[in-house]
Amino acid sequence: MKYRILIISLFLSFVCYSQNRKITNKELCNGVLYKLPSKVQKSLSEKLKEKSNVYMELSQESDSIYRIYINEYIDNVFIEKSNKFIIVDGVPYRILLSTDYTFGVKQSPKDILTQIEKNEVYMSTSLMKINDSNEYIEFDIRN
Repeated sequence: MKYRILIISLFLSFVCYSQNRKITNKELCNGVLYKLPSKVQKSLSEKLKEKSNVYMELSQESDSIYRIYINEYIDNVFIEKSNKFIIVDGVPYRILLSTDYTFGVKQSPKDILTQIEKNEVYMSTSLMKINDSNEYIEFDIRN
């Protein structure tokens, strides 16, 4: 009986964790932290006051022009496994790069290594754009 209660408690804590999409200190410490210009941080701070449960995408539009998109979270392993973060007002947010969509693969590293070990042809499945948000902040890194 004690084991059943323990298993149910662990399951419920996992479900609650994934629904809240909280970023643990361990994830943050093992991740890559991105710093944006202070004027972009201010703009994000204003936009994020009305939002919860979001992630961001950073894309390079030209040599010095970038856009950061604010997207509602969707259930996607790729977003959950992202190890890139930005902190706005002390709150960490996951951030994806436009290159993640170009070069990222859907398969897990374990599946890819298994294919390689078996001398199978390595089949890469590229990611499609996850979410096209109309809400973004455009900025020039030269300013």
